[in-house]
Amino acid sequence: MKIAVFSDVHDNLVRWREAAEIIKREKIKIGFCCGDIGDLQTVEEVANSFETLYLALGNLDFKLKNGLDSRLRSSSLSDEAQASESNDGNDKESGDDRNGQNDEQRSKNTTGLFPENVVFTQDYGEVELENRKIAFVHSNRLAKELAEAQGYDIVFYGHTHTPWEEKVSPSTPLRTGSTLLLNPGEVAGQFGRASFAIYDLAKMTAELKMLK
Repeated sequence: MKIAVFSDVHDNLVRWREAAEIIKREKIKIGFCCGDIGDLQTVEEVANSFETLYLALGNLDFKLKNGLDSRLRSSSLSDEAQASESNDGNDKESGDDRNGQNDEQRSKNTTGLFPENVVFTQDYGEVELENRKIAFVHSNRLAKELAEAQGYDIVFYGHTHTPWEEKVSPSTPLRTGSTLLLNPGEVAGQFGRASFAIYDLAKMTAELKMLK
């Protein structure tokens, strides 16, 4: 399986559409965005290129973070209001059912802000694909810590706007092996050539794609 790994779009849809054409030709269905994607319109357009988009929000994604905070606060107030109505006017069994549904919705992160095919995190996320344990994050410092902890096969990150690939050794001699640490560069092309990566999970190899 091949996946697309990219970061730091910064609302540059012109460059993103170049990347999206390559992703379409390669028939890639899963994408990892390592932060600083931009506003909600950009998230929606990027998500349209994938069956599943894994998204780690970055330090400049404050509009999205504020939107999430607002949705979560509204959801919390709604839950409290429903619980109060249930206690006042309904029997206990009915109230329990309603609370159970709300717990299930929260466990699925159904905030309603992002498209349904977006799996997001405000810190770092993890997933297993084809028996490869993958972490994705924006911060380069946190990425290095995750790689040194040796809990993953691969750690994708962004923030630095610079393509980088290295094998990271364990932070303690009690552990063995190494973790691949990969930065796909920046889609926006703000500080250098715009780029993203296509990662082959079967071969454990990355191909850097340069954009115009």
